[in-house]
Amino acid sequence: MRTTVLLLAAAVLLIGCATEAAPPPAAGAAPDDPGNLQVLLLANEADVFGGLWIEHDPAYRVVIQVTRDARRIYRRYVKGTALEGVADIRKVDITWAELEQAQAMTMRTLAEIGSSASTSIDVRQNCVTVYASDEEALRTKLKASGASLPDAVCVVAVGPYGQAQPLDLPPGLAFPRQDPPEGLLAEMEALLYGKLVSEEGCLRIVADDGSGYLVIWPYDYTVALEDNDRVAVVDGGGTTVARVGDLVRMGGGTSPSIASPTVRDAMGDCEGPLWIASHEVQGLSLESLSEDPDIAPLLADLDRAGIVRGDVEESRAALLYPEPGIAYALGEAGWLHLHRYPSVAIAEVRAASIAQDARNAIIDWVALPGFYRCGRVMALYLGVDDGVKDVLLSRCTLVVEPY
Repeated sequence: MRTTVLLLAAAVLLIGCATEAAPPPAAGAAPDDPGNLQVLLLANEADVFGGLWIEHDPAYRVVIQVTRDARRIYRRYVKGTALEGVADIRKVDITWAELEQAQAMTMRTLAEIGSSASTSIDVRQNCVTVYASDEEALRTKLKASGASLPDAVCVVAVGPYGQAQPLDLPPGLAFPRQDPPEGLLAEMEALLYGKLVSEEGCLRIVADDGSGYLVIWPYDYTVALEDNDRVAVVDGGGTTVARVGDLVRMGGGTSPSIASPTVRDAMGDCEGPLWIASHEVQGLSLESLSEDPDIAPLLADLDRAGIVRGDVEESRAALLYPEPGIAYALGEAGWLHLHRYPSVAIAEVRAASIAQDARNAIIDWVALPGFYRCGRVMALYLGVDDGVKDVLLSRCTLVVEPY
């Protein structure tokens, strides 16, 4: 999930949503930290407990919310414990149990009216938060359905999100897009790597093993037909992020089915398995990868050194995969594989793992392998040409020497 989802998860942990991990202590047991106190209050004082949280600024403080009996709660659970002097008991109108019930009712109502607005419990505001990108549209749906949200709900506007541009699809091409977000924009963060292909008008990412995913694109993505009739995928800002035939590195995650009738209609006759794409989409052609600022100078140095390169090919070097890579035949018996990583830091981590694994790998090398890190690029040289090694050492750091 993206950052917004991680923040929500942190908030839920902070307010203590998990109440069934272990049996609660006895009613009179003294809490020695906020976690124990929360377990006690949830177990023994559900009819008055409204949640708690910890403050660190300007000073450490444990805030306890109750609907009544503040003095009794203080005497029974705070006085004489490690929390005395840092606990702040405050009055609220709604208990935590009631907020949980209100959230469940809210989620059912949203599902019934066809809204994908998201919810959470805001312990500080003592309400169930509904995150809506268009509050007026949400109210219109509720009114049209004769439904209403519980009194404990507070609506928070999120966004604004970029507007989806209308699609002008080439004939025969399907381009299913996710529905525009009605709540928090939440995206999966798994990684898919493969080639973007068009199969009977269906845009898929196909991996080396032949497996493929039909892509359900972000809501604001569009397509364009370039001068050479090549289909290009364009993001919400108007930037081309991938073209048919490109190697594509894409965030997102799988889904067994699609609930939205709009998306299903846009799929046409295209079938899964499905990949729900995030906004992290990066396409690379072999030619553009050779122009990378960490690769182009290295290739230029090889040319100046008189090293003869063959045509660029896609690399599938096992220890460097699945990050995108290119390969060149060097001379009569050598090969150079170059794989680009998202950052120098990630390339350094990969280099450290290769240093441990290279000699243990069960690989039938065609020549002596040497691994190098050149900025955010990992290089594998298979060969014995000292001229190639000299160029690599002038630009890169040796990770695993030929053996």
